[in-house]
Amino acid sequence: MRNCIVCGNNHKRIIFDSSVKVPSPYPLYGTQYIVQCKECSFIFSDSENTESNYNDYYTSLNKHKKRFKDARSLDKLYFNKILNFIPHLDDDANILDFGSGDLLMQSMLKESGFKNILTCDTDSVRDFQKRFNLIISTHTFEHIHNADETLKKVRSFLKDG
Repeated sequence: MRNCIVCGNNHKRIIFDSSVKVPSPYPLYGTQYIVQCKECSFIFSDSENTESNYNDYYTSLNKHKKRFKDARSLDKLYFNKILNFIPHLDDDANILDFGSGDLLMQSMLKESGFKNILTCDTDSVRDFQKRFNLIISTHTFEHIHNADETLKKVRSFLKDG
């Protein structure tokens, strides 16, 4: 398991077990926790996977390339866990899917009854006219070099409270 990518601390609190049974020969495996650093409060994915596992994933199963049917099914399982984890929101809540990839999360949010979903890829961060009740970002921040600046910008899109 890894240390916080922001402050390097190894003291963390498990928020969510995002482990799912993965199809073979999927290159990522094992326990996948969403944790919060007890020092700086950054929330990140913590797993047993190595840099080599992630390199294999990005080479063979990156969302922006053609997805294998089993990999898309795995994404759906993972995103369903996220949908069950998010707080109860009204159907007309404003939701931003930051780093939206192949738009699967947007599709699943719509299937769940949400009406106001905006997608934004990491290279098109801009100021939005409206503020959001919820911002979802999955499999995104490991691709961003200036995480502090991007987090501040994305956080400014949230409604107060």
